[in-house]
Amino acid sequence: MAILRRSYDPPPAPSSPMPVMFVATDGQPSPQAADGSPAVRTVIANRCLNFNLRAMSFYTSKMGSLHNVCPISDADIGDMVMTLYKKVDELWVLATDSDATKTVIEWEAHYNFEIIGGRLDVPPDVRGGTTDAWFVSVIGVPDYPTQLGGSIRYLTEVNLEAVTDPNVDMNGRATSYLAWNYEGAPNTNKLRFIFKHPAGAQKRFQLLMDHFV
Repeated sequence: MAILRRSYDPPPAPSSPMPVMFVATDGQPSPQAADGSPAVRTVIANRCLNFNLRAMSFYTSKMGSLHNVCPISDADIGDMVMTLYKKVDELWVLATDSDATKTVIEWEAHYNFEIIGGRLDVPPDVRGGTTDAWFVSVIGVPDYPTQLGGSIRYLTEVNLEAVTDPNVDMNGRATSYLAWNYEGAPNTNKLRFIFKHPAGAQKRFQLLMDHFV
């Protein structure tokens, strides 16, 4: 007799082979779950053990405003650089506080880390604007081309005036290991934060980067 099955019933599951029994070096079987599958445990990577939330605040179009201080030594950590630019004849050239239209923050931590994500606190008087002149982008390992694993577009031209929340979240939901000077090559964990804005506009932003060290 034929068996009738409704069209929305799932097909019968195929038979599965029994899992392999793994044996430890002492000859004892590995732990198993109730269904006979091997039991495994997850451990933290031995390279990056501690959580770190780095906070950096600054004003756009204002050299010397970058705050990047170690809470232990109370000294500048020394791994962030600010540069101001303006566009002349379709080329970006160095600018001053009064005429800059792009503020670039480069962070190159002097240690290996696994980046989790981050957040950008957006000034309330920028959100809801109508000039369409405020944008932010984030490029990972910008000194290397994509074919070498660099120039990663973590965040692409977000219109900050269109943001309705107090911040922009950059959470990749998965860690990415970034080594400082990997195998002798420099700048292999650099992140570049690019802010475009009206000429000379000075607004305070704060970056918070989640990572394991």
